[in-house]
Amino acid sequence: MEGEEIVGEEGVIRCNADNRVLELALFDNNLKGELPPEIGLLTEMSLLDLGNNDISRYLPSFAPLTKLVVLSLTNNDLEGPISKSLEELISLQTLDLSNNELSGNVLNVANLTSLQTVRLDGNKLNGEVHTSFGDLPLLETLNIQKNQLTGSIDFMCQDLPINLELDCEDEVPEVKCSCCVGCTIVSEVCDPENEVTAYLNITVGQDAFDFQWELHSIIDPFNYTEVLFAAGGQYEDGERVDIQLCLAFPGAYVLYTSANITLDGQNETEVVFTVGDYSETLVLFDMVEVDIESDDGSTERPVACLKFELNLTTDAFGDETSWYIYNQGNSTAALFQTVFDSNETYLVSHCLDPRGCYDWVIKDQWNDGIGFPGGFSVSVNDRVIKEGGGAFSSDDIVPLGGRCGVDPTAGTSCPENYGLLNVTILSDVYNQETSWEVFDTSTGQVIALNEYELVPDTLQTELSCIPERDCSTFAIYDSYGDGLTASNDTFWVVEYRGSVVAEGGGDFGNSSLASFGSICLTGDSRFFYPSS
Repeated sequence: MEGEEIVGEEGVIRCNADNRVLELALFDNNLKGELPPEIGLLTEMSLLDLGNNDISRYLPSFAPLTKLVVLSLTNNDLEGPISKSLEELISLQTLDLSNNELSGNVLNVANLTSLQTVRLDGNKLNGEVHTSFGDLPLLETLNIQKNQLTGSIDFMCQDLPINLELDCEDEVPEVKCSCCVGCTIVSEVCDPENEVTAYLNITVGQDAFDFQWELHSIIDPFNYTEVLFAAGGQYEDGERVDIQLCLAFPGAYVLYTSANITLDGQNETEVVFTVGDYSETLVLFDMVEVDIESDDGSTERPVACLKFELNLTTDAFGDETSWYIYNQGNSTAALFQTVFDSNETYLVSHCLDPRGCYDWVIKDQWNDGIGFPGGFSVSVNDRVIKEGGGAFSSDDIVPLGGRCGVDPTAGTSCPENYGLLNVTILSDVYNQETSWEVFDTSTGQVIALNEYELVPDTLQTELSCIPERDCSTFAIYDSYGDGLTASNDTFWVVEYRGSVVAEGGGDFGNSSLASFGSICLTGDSRFFYPSS
């Protein structure tokens, strides 16, 4: 088998030209008994994965395996202390000893400077976490929950972003951490001079293993620059997770919730995010932003939502398909999905930051698109923007819209081929029910929308430079269905290029729409809009 690999029904053994084993992957092979000491003779090996077997007793010496990069022995029956020989594996990047019966102290990882992922959860480890974990420059994930550890790992908090998960067996875990996620209940008190306390209360629904959340700190709101502050996910179905975080003030944060898939729309995972006197409930593929102004947690109004929905059915070659949403505002991917099964239907719903400008891009590795019966339907704010499938080359780009114009931050002039839009609204007391947008009448692409939730009983104006279209439609919505009737004298006025193109007030039901532009045809059957 010179220079080849042996691929079995449930495993892989790869060798080099000298018949030395390079990779030994026998995951879920019903292996039983002890791990033999002869494993140390495989000195060229870089990957050893014997997870999900019935390997028992003690860990042998791994000291000769200095080229080992990945070591996974998860879901076995190993017992006794963690072998100190692991402290000599200087090439190790991934160490997974989770879900065994290991006991004793956590190892000293001072020499393992290449470590990126460490999973020790689901054992019987005790004592304190070694401070050497705080000196690992590449560490991204440390999972030590469901053990019997004590002390504190606050020495790691200065090196965020790191996904830290702690004990959740007890109501109050023994290990203390002021920056951890997962099922940790944080017992640290926030610094009253510089921080405000925030809470995440997560109720995990069905099929929620893929659920994850991220809290980002906004360090440059003008250029959409964010950095990861905390994150968590991969919980159990039905699990209740309570997390406390210390947020700096003044400061701005945005919370995202997402998952790889939502099966038939039945995932009922819910996240309640509370900062001071502000509280917001989120579901999957949602986001909310808060601007913290003072130590009592008072916040500015949260951002509104550009609602993206996708119904995608793969063909017989689902692994060729991938897609992402590209934000032109900060040249980053706002959302993406790359792992698909064949002949499956995927439903995605996501709240995009309305201050961005977005394209949805679907790609096919084989350059032949999605064959029958596959296809996709893309919607923005409940309007179908494009339905497709069949042949396309390497990618198909669908403009979603958003704030794609130029904001008139200096004066009221707009560049060539753009016009100034002025939207003035005197809202009622139920401000959260009201939203507005402007979209291209022929394509449905959003070209302007309210960036923030309206303020109750307040006169407010938003200016935007929007691209010229043959015909554009202004739409104002009320989620309760009674328009602006909860207060007296409410109204709205929309001006485009200095002329009033829409106005109204009072009870307009769920929505009121008005079209404007140089060529607005009637009888367009592409869309149906309820009117007042």
